[in-house]
Amino acid sequence: MDLSEEIIRDRMLGCLYGQAIGDALGLGTEFMRKSEVSKYYPQGLSAYSQIVGNANSNLWKSGSWTDDTDMMLCILDGFENGHFDINKIALNFKEWFNGDPKGIGRHMYNLLYIGDYVKDPIYASKVVWESSRCQSAANGGLMRTSVVGLPRNIKNMDIEDICRLLIMIQDVWGLVWWFLVLLII
Repeated sequence: MDLSEEIIRDRMLGCLYGQAIGDALGLGTEFMRKSEVSKYYPQGLSAYSQIVGNANSNLWKSGSWTDDTDMMLCILDGFENGHFDINKIALNFKEWFNGDPKGIGRHMYNLLYIGDYVKDPIYASKVVWESSRCQSAANGGLMRTSVVGLPRNIKNMDIEDICRLLIMIQDVWGLVWWFLVLLII
């Protein structure tokens, strides 16, 4: 099936907007137990005005997305000349980190705190992994890397870059997920 550029563009925008809107709404239930979600949102959560404030959600203004979408946009901004530029993405992550990132987890903080992260993000990831005795691995890559599936033609080099990107943010489950996707392709 040959899709028009307009349909592909529309699907890409749907993915991006869907992620940002879903992330902003999902903030209302992030870190809640199922019983809390049932208590505070018995009819479901469909509007930002419904979000019950807590220590986590109060970090953001109503309707704002979280660090997951911020980092996804850093990755998207690293898409140049038909592929993902790992060094540009590392620079984007570092610039975001040097701003006022909200909700950044301990793992990503430790990783992006390293001064040489931009110079060699893969090595920095290895240092953080080993310093945690190989116990600290983030799982945010599933949300953050949704954009890597948007290009029309994923080539072998892009697949290698996707794996490098997931290693950069030490997303073990993301590596497994992308491996499964690649098996299907």
